[in-house]
Amino acid sequence: MQLHTTLLLALLTLSCKSKSLDLFAKHGSGEGTAALPAASMHTAKAPGDLPGAPVLRAPFDVAWDTMRLEDGIVRANVRGGGTADLSVDPDLQKFSERALAAAKLKSGAAVALDVRTGRVLAFASFPLGATHQAQLAGAPAASVFKVVTGTALIESRKVTPATEECFGGGGGQKLTERDLAVDPDRDHTCVTLAHAMGHSTNAVFARLAARFVPRDKLQGVSDRLHFTNELGLDVPLQPSKYAPPADDAGYARTAAGFWNTTLSAPHAAWISAVMAGQGRAPRPWLVARAQREGSEPYLHAEPAAGAAVEQVVSPEVASAVTEMMRTTVTDGTARKAFRDGAGRSFVGDVAVAGKTGTLTDHENKVYYTWFTSFAPAAASPGPGSGPGFGPAVEPIAIAVVAANGPSWKVKANVIAREIMRHAFAQRRVPGVLSSAVPAYETPEPKKRSKSTATAKKH
Repeated sequence: MQLHTTLLLALLTLSCKSKSLDLFAKHGSGEGTAALPAASMHTAKAPGDLPGAPVLRAPFDVAWDTMRLEDGIVRANVRGGGTADLSVDPDLQKFSERALAAAKLKSGAAVALDVRTGRVLAFASFPLGATHQAQLAGAPAASVFKVVTGTALIESRKVTPATEECFGGGGGQKLTERDLAVDPDRDHTCVTLAHAMGHSTNAVFARLAARFVPRDKLQGVSDRLHFTNELGLDVPLQPSKYAPPADDAGYARTAAGFWNTTLSAPHAAWISAVMAGQGRAPRPWLVARAQREGSEPYLHAEPAAGAAVEQVVSPEVASAVTEMMRTTVTDGTARKAFRDGAGRSFVGDVAVAGKTGTLTDHENKVYYTWFTSFAPAAASPGPGSGPGFGPAVEPIAIAVVAANGPSWKVKANVIAREIMRHAFAQRRVPGVLSSAVPAYETPEPKKRSKSTATAKKH
């Protein structure tokens, strides 16, 4: 898949005067802009409007360098002719682009999904040159894969989030065969599976997977969660990969998140949406309407009321995985990202479930970080249940992948937090505050006045 070079590279600069922000600003898209207008969700033309005309079909090869805001809709050209109205929220799209650019990444992507409908609310890339980073699945899934392994463990019915496992070693960069072997003389650290998810404890996931999850079981869960097969997005998307080695130690390391898996940002967001939807999530979609002269328009069709959505995992399993993912934010690897220096939450009382991932490609000197998440996060099955979850706040899933060099500024969980914070501030959720720029963006230096007047001395 090759996308041509782009004018949008300038679209992702740090300054609010960047081409991207100027493009959106001059059309009046500022903070607090409403979601994509209902008028943009076109109804189908009556049959026979264009008799015998060819029908456009997904996926659409969007020319990302042509994105612009027209009549409150983000629109882009389609290669080969025609235009596409994108589903993204203009304000959240602009903010997501800026959040990635301000992080000074080598590359990165951010995707936000409406959990209930599958609508893509943000589809941001840095940089945006020949490729859109959100369409790629080249980054290692890292510890985000623990969500897959955790699902398989809960489905085994041999463990629960409260199950304890003791271990004696196994750090973030390596997991030896000694770490995988049970050794009462060495295994003095005992944590629950929920704690292991929140703190990304590799040895616990590797050991439990080796003991309770046969290879074919983890393969089956990976298939259901769309590793090695198409996600079904309506723009081209590289499929994620799950390819564990043949040896048992290699399989256990893979289950813990060490290499042999890759992931795209839309896929990561969809996995979170599955857990947010109590085991079900509609297919994600980005193109609301596409039109080519002489052809019938393509129109995204909303599922009929009551239409069946695939039950990827059971509500009980999704609830257990949600419980484990919440520990990532309450007291795990993303706790500091979601709280300021005084311990106050950046998103108020909204409950967040998430999973971090970190892996270093030493050969290419790339430091990958991931965060996939959803909020509000229900802790038990059923719509409207669980702390922070209610009809007044529609759930959103957000995934960010950040590739940094040896010198880095911001991890993916902080970028995702800023996008989530902005999304909920947009909706005026009580207790959620948002500035017009990402909190970590370096402000522009103040320019000296060119006035010749001399300052008074005091």
